[in-house]
Amino acid sequence: MPASIEIQICDDRAKQWQEKPTNWRCGTFFGHQPATKSNLKPASEWNRMTITAMGPKITVVLNGEVVNEIDLTRWKDGKLNLDGAEMPKWLQGKPWSEMPTKGRIGFQGRHAGAGIEFRKVKLLRL
Repeated sequence: MPASIEIQICDDRAKQWQEKPTNWRCGTFFGHQPATKSNLKPASEWNRMTITAMGPKITVVLNGEVVNEIDLTRWKDGKLNLDGAEMPKWLQGKPWSEMPTKGRIGFQGRHAGAGIEFRKVKLLRL
C-alpha cells in the first residue's frame, strides 16, 4: 500500500462509509486527500470514473465532474498529508514526490465484503 496511489471507489451512501473519514470516500486519494464533492449515482446505477495521470498530476472525474486533483510533487512527507494530518500507519512510507510516475494499474476485486464490478474499462496512453 505505501508504494501505491489508491483512488477510492466505495459507495458513500453505505452506512459503513459514512462513518469513515472524508479521505476514505469515493473519488478520494485514499487516506490522503478527500474529494471536493460526492457525485455518486444511487446503488444499482453505474458510475463513470475517468482518471487522468499526466506525469505527477492526477485528475479524478466522477460522472462528468472533477472531484479531485493532485500534484504528487507537493507530497514531500511520507507520514503527513498536505493539511498536516497524519496518514494511516499502513499508508506511511516513501513520499509520493519521490515515487516513479509510471507503473502498474490495479483494480480492486472485493472491498469490505462487497463485490465490485467493472464494465467498459479503457486504458489510453496519453
